[in-house]
Amino acid sequence: MLHHSLRTLVLAGALFIAPLAGNAFYIHLHGIVTEYFTGDAMKGVQVRLVKDSVDRETVFTMGNGKYELYLERGYDYQVWFYRSDMVTKHVRIDAASPVPGCAFGDMDPRRIHPLLG
Repeated sequence: MLHHSLRTLVLAGALFIAPLAGNAFYIHLHGIVTEYFTGDAMKGVQVRLVKDSVDRETVFTMGNGKYELYLERGYDYQVWFYRSDMVTKHVRIDAASPVPGCAFGDMDPRRIHPLLG
């Protein structure tokens, strides 16, 4: 009998709200993708940004496992992490709903929702 072991991606990320060109505010999403059991950074993981159900951008992690994306306020996002020999994972980021008392009025890092891959 064949035994298949599935490795799992571990996602570490951070959200920052920052002004870029003009007066628009963007969310700076960045992090490191690591292997679950060893904690080693993972090269070649596809990080795909879906904005309001439409594919917007795809980046691949380098040898250090790092990725970086900029999100506009006012939208709902899913970020997918994929590599053919790994279990696919994704997270939902709600940047559309206003959050009372939040510094910029509409983004709160507590609104990151991990979803089962």
